Amino acid sequence: MKNKKTLLILVDGMRPDALANCKIAQEVMADSVYTLDAKTVMPSVTLPCHTSMFHSVPPERHGITTNLYIPFARPINGLFEQVKP
Repeated sequence: MKNKKTLLILVDGMRPDALANCKIAQEVMADSVYTLDAKTVMPSVTLPCHTSMFHSVPPERHGITTNLYIPFARPINGLFEQVKP
């Protein structure tokens, strides 16, 4: 288990059913754990969505509502702080 790796692939701006026509995606999914039922936050803009996903809080908490990054007023530990060795 020591050498186990995780690869997170995010596809921005595409409906999950579009993967049905992508041979490479189907090959990766066949040997992976995945979901096609994930839901986004509002506003459904890249930076707020990714910030919410990596910090497990909604835009109301982290304050990012556009693709313009501003530092957090109150720091929030995120996914990478939780899984670091």
